[in-house]
Amino acid sequence: MDKIIDKKSAEAWLETQPHQVQVWIAARAALRAVPVLILEEEKDFESVTSASFRALIISAAATQMPAAEIKVLEDAAHAASIASFSATHTSPQSVVSSAVDAIISRDSAADALSFSVLLEQHYSSMLLDQSGSMLLDHAGDPLMSSGINQPNYVVIENDKQNLKQGWPPLWPEGMSEPEALRALWPKLKARLLQDEPTWGFWVTWYEALLDGNPPRNLLDLTIAIAKQMTVEDWEHEDGPAHVAQRIRDIQ
Repeated sequence: MDKIIDKKSAEAWLETQPHQVQVWIAARAALRAVPVLILEEEKDFESVTSASFRALIISAAATQMPAAEIKVLEDAAHAASIASFSATHTSPQSVVSSAVDAIISRDSAADALSFSVLLEQHYSSMLLDQSGSMLLDHAGDPLMSSGINQPNYVVIENDKQNLKQGWPPLWPEGMSEPEALRALWPKLKARLLQDEPTWGFWVTWYEALLDGNPPRNLLDLTIAIAKQMTVEDWEHEDGPAHVAQRIRDIQ
C-alpha cells in the first residue's frame, strides 16, 4: 500500500476506499483547522464560527453512521454550504461548508479532501500574514519539515493506518500539531467561554474529538443534532444562542 505523502497520493488512495472511510478521513482533516477560527475578525466571528461548527458536526455525525444512512445528511450538508456563501461570503466559512458538502455527497472523495486541505492552507496563510514567518520556526519538526502544506498529509497517513481504531486523537502521540496552531486553541476556547451558555457545548464537543476516544453518548448526541436540527434552527434570527438552546432541548 503506497504511503500518503502529498495531494496526489492521498486522492489516489481515497478513491479506492468505501464512502465511510472517505468521510472519516476528510472530516478529521477539516476538524484539525478549528483553532484558527480565533483569527477571524470580531465582526464576523460569531457567524463564521457558528457556520463552521454547523458544517463540522454534520461531517462528524456522518463518520458514526452506517454507509446506507449517510445519505439522510445530504440535504443538511448542502444547506450548510449554501448558507455559508449567502451569509457573509467569508472565505473560510465557505470552505468549511463546501468540504462538508463534498464529504457527504459522495461526488468525489478527492474534492472532499481537497476542500479540507484548502481550509487548513487558508488559515495557514492567515497565520503567515500575522506572524511573518512559516508558522514559526519548526526546524526538525516532522510535521513542518516539508513545508506548510505537509502537516495534513503526514497526519492523514497516520489516520490511514488507524482506520479501525474508533476515533483516535486528531493529533496522535508523536505528531503534535504545529506550535502556532496548538497555541490558538486555548485562545479560541477562552473567547468562546466568554459566553458559556452559547458556546460551552462546542468547547466540550471539540475537545472530546481533539483528545480522541469521545464517549459514546457524545457521539450519539452528535448524530442527533445533525439529524434533528433544521435549517430554520441553524439560521434563526437569534443566531448561535438559539442553536445552543436547541442543542439543550435535544440533550
